[in-house]
Amino acid sequence: KSSLAPYIKWYQEDSSQELERYSNLSKAEFEKLDVSLMIIKNLQDMKVMIENIDILTRFEPFYDEYNILKQVDDGVRATTTKVYIILTLIEKEIKFDPTKKQFILNNPKLYQSFLDFLSFLESQIKENFLDSQKREKASFNRVSFYYYPINLYRFGLLTIILKMIEDDTCKIDKSIIQNALTQYDFSQKNAKLLSDTLNQKIKEYSLDDERREITTRLSTYLELINKVQSTITTIQSNLKECK
Repeated sequence: KSSLAPYIKWYQEDSSQELERYSNLSKAEFEKLDVSLMIIKNLQDMKVMIENIDILTRFEPFYDEYNILKQVDDGVRATTTKVYIILTLIEKEIKFDPTKKQFILNNPKLYQSFLDFLSFLESQIKENFLDSQKREKASFNRVSFYYYPINLYRFGLLTIILKMIEDDTCKIDKSIIQNALTQYDFSQKNAKLLSDTLNQKIKEYSLDDERREITTRLSTYLELINKVQSTITTIQSNLKECK
């Protein structure tokens, strides 16, 4: 498993450079990009990294021997950076062309890539996090570096779709709206379980700084869940007004 270290390190450094590059692009430079292709590529990269994080967090007894915890941390940082890359690409696409507020929903290939990635995360959550035996046996590090991020990434990317639906609900296909609402319900139902699991596992962790950091991150996630409820309410209200 230590052979994954250079691979993960490369991903982390490449992701940071990619984010900086996209953040500083002018409109002329940005228009030369195939934004949909770049988003799809980053979703694929995230999938690879999450699969590796899943594997690495299963080897708790060997963390010290192979410096696995450092690899896991690098992997999570790289994956999180990928999320920021996707958000940056979406933000710039809409900023430079306001008519593209729903461009993900209007691009079948890109939208399907989002659905595929959300489905992948849902499978990871169902097979691991929602399995009570696996959840009880999981170490704090597995909960913190794997269970928590896959729930967070899924909800964060789903929020992008929900905001696009909110902006122009009546013009969005009803099947897309229903799918997004169903996926939101799935995340919302899991939020308390994630909170309870982290609070239980955190008691096993003796370092105060790390404990405070995890508690803060969890609070932010729960606040985001609650905040998006207003988006859901708006969508439901808009649907009643659609002809």
